[in-house]
Amino acid sequence: MGLGAWGSYLYSNPLGGTSTPATDLFSLKRNNVILLIIIKYMKVNNKFLSNIFLRKNSFGISFPSFINNILPINSLGIYIHFPFCQKICFYCDFFKTTPFKYRLYFNNIINEILNSKKYFNEIGYEYFDKIINSIYFGGGTPNLINPFSLEKILNSIFNNFSLSSECEITIELNPELITLDYLKSLKYLGINRVSIGVQTFSLFGLRVLGRTSNPYEIISKIELVSKFFNNISIDLIYLYPFQKISSLLNDINTIKNLPIDHISYYALDIYDDKKVIYHRFDTLIKEIHDIQENFNKFYDLIHYGLRDLGFEHYEVSNFARNKKYSIHNLKYWYYFDYIGFGPSAVSKLTLNNNQNKKIIRINKKSFDYFIKFSFSNAFYESIENIEEIDDLTAIKEILMLSLRTKWGIKVKYKNNLYNLKINPLNFKKLNSFINKVYNKLNFF
Repeated sequence: MGLGAWGSYLYSNPLGGTSTPATDLFSLKRNNVILLIIIKYMKVNNKFLSNIFLRKNSFGISFPSFINNILPINSLGIYIHFPFCQKICFYCDFFKTTPFKYRLYFNNIINEILNSKKYFNEIGYEYFDKIINSIYFGGGTPNLINPFSLEKILNSIFNNFSLSSECEITIELNPELITLDYLKSLKYLGINRVSIGVQTFSLFGLRVLGRTSNPYEIISKIELVSKFFNNISIDLIYLYPFQKISSLLNDINTIKNLPIDHISYYALDIYDDKKVIYHRFDTLIKEIHDIQENFNKFYDLIHYGLRDLGFEHYEVSNFARNKKYSIHNLKYWYYFDYIGFGPSAVSKLTLNNNQNKKIIRINKKSFDYFIKFSFSNAFYESIENIEEIDDLTAIKEILMLSLRTKWGIKVKYKNNLYNLKINPLNFKKLNSFINKVYNKLNFF
């Protein structure tokens, strides 16, 4: 039974999840309703989820066959966090810092990578059975990394881990800093995918978001990148303050003629840090849109506009053309293992000890601590804390992450991927409940 589509392995009434573009939006919105229900019960009634999932003689979780074809079961991802930016964007939630102490950062990133195998051996993580098929340089502004340092980081990974011959290696780029020589260096070093932080093709929008570039410069940089790379993703933002529908439609129309096959389209969230935007726009507060109403309107326009350009809406905020999905992000959504190097990075590892699987999450220390640890215990000393994830927490996370995609997950008798216990008999009740809730909602 598909979760996300919720499927028809057991029941004849699948909820979304077909592969035709016309139903992608339906599947994703349906999944959002399911998520709302699950999150509600996560907070107030763990017994509800326990009764559904944690039973004897139960089913296991596995992936849709499509995901199995993309990500072998022994896939492992590596994330390198580069926290430096020339300036800090007001809307960014990631840990970042201004450019200083570069040398200490690079030395310790490499030390951490070299020392990680020692730590993995100590905790019993069988990294040697894993194949790295995605490496992601995120930030921050990773194209502040000079080619020499980038080569040293990559070589330390290449020399210490087993890589797939088709490993996806992505670097995020600020379009304002893209140069011909830098692109040549990236190509030479084996980078094969770039993600460009465009944000918008509106000059007004760029200024609202604190960007100094202009749409023509951004378009020319994308075209320059396409001379070296055929796997290009861009980040766009919608619902920034005072954005009009005409501006959104212009962004979509601009995409039509660009050599890109992947888009991450994010809504600007002002709820978590209202003071930032209110401080910048204190004289114009009354003109801020009704966020919820505009979200639904803009979200639909984005979906149908990009669909008409051949993009598949495969995850809540992600669109792909020619099936050029983000391999690295699929690991997050499908609960694969990944290693995070760098300050405030996160790792999720599955330990196989005596036939029992144990999932742990490793959270790294912030930058000020990161630059202080010694070489001999570099990976260990960079750890802030380690969480052991129990079955119920794992189920919650698997549901919340996989339901972001249009494919969801499957529940079946065999090939229990996570050794988690799931009782299928209760899905019929949950299925009925979801139908009732969904049919009464009108905000979609």
